[in-house]
Amino acid sequence: MVKSTKKMTTFASQIISLMNKTQHLSMLVVAFVVGVMSLTVSSCSSDEGKSAVRGTMVGAEGQKVYMDVTGLAMAETCDSTTIKSDGTFTLHGLQQTEPTFYDIRLADGRTFTILLDSAETIEIKADAQKAMLIGNVSFTASPRNETLQEVQVGASQLLKGLNSTGANVDSLSDAIGGFKTKLRNMVFADPRSMVGYYIVMQNIGGYKLFDVMNKADHQIYSAVATSLQLEYPM
Repeated sequence: MVKSTKKMTTFASQIISLMNKTQHLSMLVVAFVVGVMSLTVSSCSSDEGKSAVRGTMVGAEGQKVYMDVTGLAMAETCDSTTIKSDGTFTLHGLQQTEPTFYDIRLADGRTFTILLDSAETIEIKADAQKAMLIGNVSFTASPRNETLQEVQVGASQLLKGLNSTGANVDSLSDAIGGFKTKLRNMVFADPRSMVGYYIVMQNIGGYKLFDVMNKADHQIYSAVATSLQLEYPM
């Protein structure tokens, strides 16, 4: 297992520079950043009291699988293991006090993102025989991770469209608009979920779905900010 003692930066380490470029952001949007900055995590040192993933990955027997804790523009490997001959594996996350995002990554680069609370253990089943892991993972009793995967599936479809010959953001405006509407509905349906944070941070092929500089997007930022303040008061 790979262990790291390097402490992680906060999720909001890079958004501050954007905030400083405008003086017209609402106080709740500013509070969103401050709230997220307060969600810190501790180092990877021992397995006791940590979140964990127990899973089965068909078609990846004998391969290495990694667990990366993620931020806005970085990821650090927290644990790794070799998938057993029966496809089972266990990975441990951080000793944390707040929900944290992790990428589960195979050595060939295929990955999907999950969300774990403090000391939470989830069970997954994944099909590595497929070209992508995203969309081919099932979760046992973890609705927020099912929602998170739904977001990833939609984002990957948009990215595929953007990578198509001759495609650009303008030509996919209807698809992007529809996806943004779907994401807004997800946030407003469960604004206290940290999936909302993941949603407003969506960046697809260099294109930010929601822009903190865009007043039209302030409503969704404010919804997440308010919820973070209530859920994780400073």
